[in-house]
Amino acid sequence: MHDTLLALEVLLADGSIVSCTPENEHRDLFFGFPNSYGTLGYALKVTARTEPVKSAVRIEHVRHTDPLRYFEELAARCRTKDADFIDGTVFSGDEMYITLGRFADSAPYTSDYTFEHIYYRSIREKKTDCSPQKTSSGAGTPIGSGARKTSSRRTRWSAGSWGANASTRPPTRK
Repeated sequence: MHDTLLALEVLLADGSIVSCTPENEHRDLFFGFPNSYGTLGYALKVTARTEPVKSAVRIEHVRHTDPLRYFEELAARCRTKDADFIDGTVFSGDEMYITLGRFADSAPYTSDYTFEHIYYRSIREKKTDCSPQKTSSGAGTPIGSGARKTSSRRTRWSAGSWGANASTRPPTRK
């Protein structure tokens, strides 16, 4: 998802609202905000490119015990772009996973990660997995990093809902 992100409007702890893009004075916040889990502010509006999707995502978790080898392979996978999604999870200094996701027309099964079925726990338990593609890249997708195939369509997010080309009401500015 991160490489499809185009702009953010973020409510900061002091009550101010800033617009962040990769090129403006708030670019550090733009690049630091994904996966910050609300510690840097609250996203009021997100503008992202969408991409064509298929009905499922097939997931492969590649376990590593050596940090140097893990980061070498992660960099190599990102360069070769052999997956639609690439994510990384580090549980400890000797337990790391590269997660590769590939769009698929169908899946032999799909996993349910609602309620107490927490996705990140499955990384240790399953070498492969399948997930239904319920939303455009982002909210419903268990994989947190960005897809490589993007289009020029835009998605705006506001108050917890995703929708292609949805109109959003801008926040009140001081």
